[in-house]
Amino acid sequence: MHQVTARRGPVPAIALTGYGMEEDIRRSGEAGFAAHLTKPIDLTKVEAMMRQVAQVFA
Repeated sequence: MHQVTARRGPVPAIALTGYGMEEDIRRSGEAGFAAHLTKPIDLTKVEAMMRQVAQVFA
């Protein structure tokens, strides 16, 4: 993500991971992800997060 944002600037990317501790969430934000979701995924949450991120980058 660092490489992508270095080339293109901020992008509407959501981290999807099995790691959900505060440190993990903080690090994904520092890496340039707009949001952080943990597995197992809830499709309703994914859809809501996609809408939220899309609004920020619109």
